[in-house]
Amino acid sequence: MLFHPTRLLLLALITFATVQARSVELAIDFGAPFQVDHLFDENDQDHAAIAMMRDGQFLVVWHSDDELEANPDLNIRGRLFNSGGFPIGDEFLISPISEDRQHFPSVATDGSHRYVVAWSAGSNAEGFLPYFRILGPAGQLLGDPILISDTISEERVYPDVAMTPDGNIVVTWLRIRNGNQQVFARAFDPNGHPLWEARRLNLTGNNDPEAFALPDIDASANGWAVAAWSYRNRQQGSAIAFTDFSVLEGPPASPRSEQFIGFNDPGGPLAQRPSVSMNDAGKFVIGWVKVRRGTHDIACARTFDPFTIPISPIIELEPLIPRTKRHVVVEQFSNGSFVALYTQEGNQPNTSDIILTGYSEAGQLQIPPTLLNQGLRDTFQVRPSVSASGEIGEISLGVTWESRGRRLTGTGKSIVAKLLLLFSR
Repeated sequence: MLFHPTRLLLLALITFATVQARSVELAIDFGAPFQVDHLFDENDQDHAAIAMMRDGQFLVVWHSDDELEANPDLNIRGRLFNSGGFPIGDEFLISPISEDRQHFPSVATDGSHRYVVAWSAGSNAEGFLPYFRILGPAGQLLGDPILISDTISEERVYPDVAMTPDGNIVVTWLRIRNGNQQVFARAFDPNGHPLWEARRLNLTGNNDPEAFALPDIDASANGWAVAAWSYRNRQQGSAIAFTDFSVLEGPPASPRSEQFIGFNDPGGPLAQRPSVSMNDAGKFVIGWVKVRRGTHDIACARTFDPFTIPISPIIELEPLIPRTKRHVVVEQFSNGSFVALYTQEGNQPNTSDIILTGYSEAGQLQIPPTLLNQGLRDTFQVRPSVSASGEIGEISLGVTWESRGRRLTGTGKSIVAKLLLLFSR
């Protein structure tokens, strides 16, 4: 655990704060999902992510099977929407035209001025590298893509990106070399200049070729970031590991902190990629899927204070419904409460649903499990992403996910989105 002047000030504020009722509830569901992509109706669109500015405008990004002449494989595309969910222009290309495969995008915003999009680029023959690109508030491309690290990974790097309100950028990604998985991070200033060199986050080495340590990251207004990743140890089982560090200074060489939560059965499968959300006070929540052998998998979450001390117990999301959960994502609000979304097995074979639920920071249920994919229940709905704007009072919530098997228009996989309004106090 790191003690920094900023954190000592936070401790004083928390110690003398007045305790108030803190809750979140679903106020308005704006109806059926709407389709985001439309230019390549016959091709697959995958792995959507969303970032929402303070005024409710949001950017959805995804990787697209464009079948462009120069690259018949995958590119990164995006589309802007206003706070009412109406498109601001058409979808547009974010990644450069290349023969490389460009996929698995992540997106973040500083809340008012810029977006940043990170992705993995490369090929199975040549390896993969992580990149990011800065966009203006109208989606304009501000400069060329920026290489995050020039060390080639043998497998896809699955980058995740976060942005502080003052525009600093922090990225985490997976590097695989000679079968060894490692999680790295690096930060950049608002213009894309490095603040520090790439640093390894995971303390524990792992040569298990099946242990894909997929990372996720978020940052807060106090200048700190939390990164989490899945970890596997054949003796202990698999778990979610996490660490925190200053965005400006980076993870220190020594001492270092690496904590673990949610161990699965020894020898069992790897826990799925976690999701991290951090509010401006430095509190955070981590969501993940607990993988269980011989029964359904469970979606879990836990909240922490700015010093990485747990606030809630481990929360099992909808534990009484015996259906397997996947792809948990979380979003925390200024009052410490949070929402979680996940993919859940559907009522019929070969279907799945997107479910939303909400909890207080202490772990009390506040929004009962709510179906989001009305009108799309006869196919697979997977991999949700969530972002929010607003403070105490009304909170706008934007959700996007991948719809498989049947599009709202055309055929193939599509990207859909949905808006909701929450009330918090």
